[in-house]
Amino acid sequence: MKNRPYTAIVVIGLLLVPGFAPLVSAELEPGTMIDTSNWEKIKGLVPDPVLDWYKTGQYTTPVGKLDYDAGKALPKYAHDRMESNVGKYDVNEKNELVNAGDGELATDVVGLPFPNIDSKDPKAGLKIVYNGKMIRMLQGNCRWPGMMGHYVSTTRHERDVVVDMRTANFLGWPGIGDIKNPKGFQEQYVLKVVSPYDLAGTAVLTWRYLGMKPDMTFGYVPAIRRVRRMSPANRSDAMFGSDFSADDTGYFGYDGKVPYFDFKLVGEGEVFGMFYGSELVKCQRDSLGVMTSTEPPGRQFNLGYQVDGWQGALWAPATKDIFFVKRPVWKIECHAKDPFYNYGKQYMWIDKEHFCGYYKQIFDHSGDHWKVWHNIWGVASDEETAFQIPYFRVVTVVDERAEHASAFECVYNKSPAQYFVSEDADVYSLGGFQRYCK
Repeated sequence: MKNRPYTAIVVIGLLLVPGFAPLVSAELEPGTMIDTSNWEKIKGLVPDPVLDWYKTGQYTTPVGKLDYDAGKALPKYAHDRMESNVGKYDVNEKNELVNAGDGELATDVVGLPFPNIDSKDPKAGLKIVYNGKMIRMLQGNCRWPGMMGHYVSTTRHERDVVVDMRTANFLGWPGIGDIKNPKGFQEQYVLKVVSPYDLAGTAVLTWRYLGMKPDMTFGYVPAIRRVRRMSPANRSDAMFGSDFSADDTGYFGYDGKVPYFDFKLVGEGEVFGMFYGSELVKCQRDSLGVMTSTEPPGRQFNLGYQVDGWQGALWAPATKDIFFVKRPVWKIECHAKDPFYNYGKQYMWIDKEHFCGYYKQIFDHSGDHWKVWHNIWGVASDEETAFQIPYFRVVTVVDERAEHASAFECVYNKSPAQYFVSEDADVYSLGGFQRYCK
């Protein structure tokens, strides 16, 4: 892959232009294929490294149209609290989420804590990030069994890794009122490798707390059959041999601990984000209230390496049902306070309405371009459309220095997403975690 030395200075220069909006000669009609012949038409509508993928023929994507309003892709209880949450919460000088009235840590947030974002507010970047962090927690306790990771170089498919993920959330959804939380958790989650054989059983348990208290992270290593505490400082290291770090796994490409980073709103405009399928994906609700979403029968996702005669990047999406949709976004600059964090500045393109991300560009500490995170979205819904939520269909990190990428299929027929799961709290204890891993 061609490695272009994009610099942070160039990106900042674009994003700081007041009221910056890309100029496009004409609106692109659904069905228009973006490729080497017309890549200029999306200039300014995708990050520069992504534009280069289309210029050089690594990616091709048609423009499409959704059969639903992606801006409304939130549960009804989040929409219902849009008005009552205005002015209820704030962020303090430590970047903590707090009650606006007494300044105490916010423990009762349901829905988005900041429904109205004022671009002139110096805290706007932080508030957008807290909204984005809340999206996964709006879904209650969740499971994603069998997420399939594809590790691919420029010349070959290397291996597949299957990972199970489960989360317990203490903010965001109405059920938090029934949960005892004496230790002040924000969320807990477990990632466990199912295959291949040499990685199977490897697992990570994370306890994330409200406020400034550091994460506690534990790893299970099958070879020694023991749980060991890990340093939370290594969340920018590669995870399970992939191009992802733990902090790349959030719904807008960021899953770090917010008070340990600085965020700044540096622009707003529009991007072409990728979606998979034009229709809402219907969820099934069982007698216990657990909702399950999967894909419509017969739909098959492929990466380039899985398609005979494919001429683009082997990790590029090569499926007819994937297309571009133009969406309004905020552009956020992120920088870790820890000088030993692996990443330098990061830039995230976050939807203005449902606060999920389309792209993240990662720089090293010298300001040189390093990686791109991008996601392909779907939206799940119940029959009454009272519950709608964006979900990861495929999320990819491309390491352009290493000429390598990792793409995870998160929700598909073999890996249905489950929302509002009645979790056994013991799974997230050290003893329960060890038993789960064995």
